[in-house]
Amino acid sequence: MNSAHSIRSKGFGLKAQLLVAVMALVFSLTSMLFTAPTAADAASATLSVKVTTPTGNPSSPLGIKAGEAIIVSGSGFAPNELIALWLTGPSGTAFDAGSVNAANDGGFSNFPLKGDDKLTIASGFGTWAVTARGVSSKVTIFVNFTVVRPLLVLGTANLGSNISLVVYLGAYWFPNEKVNLWVTFPSGDVAALSYTFADGQGFIPDPTKFGFLVTGPSGVYAVTARGDVSRTPVFANFTL
Repeated sequence: MNSAHSIRSKGFGLKAQLLVAVMALVFSLTSMLFTAPTAADAASATLSVKVTTPTGNPSSPLGIKAGEAIIVSGSGFAPNELIALWLTGPSGTAFDAGSVNAANDGGFSNFPLKGDDKLTIASGFGTWAVTARGVSSKVTIFVNFTVVRPLLVLGTANLGSNISLVVYLGAYWFPNEKVNLWVTFPSGDVAALSYTFADGQGFIPDPTKFGFLVTGPSGVYAVTARGDVSRTPVFANFTL
């Protein structure tokens, strides 16, 4: 990085804290988009999807992330009947998810958690559906769920003397995962930022790292963030 521009990690003053409060409100509204609706053609049937992270911790309630194991449970089928399951991706492509036998009460739980079996979404961000159909009863039910990409949002404040404060916030990271960040200048130069950690709900940054100061020419800058667990790079731009 040459002497024409620089970056420094920075804690917040009162002005920046106000900016964070506004951006936090945006996140609270965004989370409302990830409610999982259920539909069925039999009133007595139910279907639910739960997930766990690769480390076995409870998943963030804000959405399912690529790489998480999906656990499916259902009820309202015929006793002991074979139930076929499949996944439908955002593009409409269907994927066989295997089958399970209902119990005496017509239900099943925690499919397919047995031995090394796992049902995961490796890629494909957007709305998915898991469908269950009883082979003998023909009872069919599906539930939608959303696979979310990590989110990065930026805010800037001009502090004068060609110095700007850049605030970043993010969501949908794995709980407590380390997130590395770097900034790309309009010239193409790249500089590393201080890494941060997601909290238990998958939000960044941690309380000690709120933003950074930038000194550089006018133009479009890019911030990249990549988690050690999610390993999905995301990008956000800001302009000075």
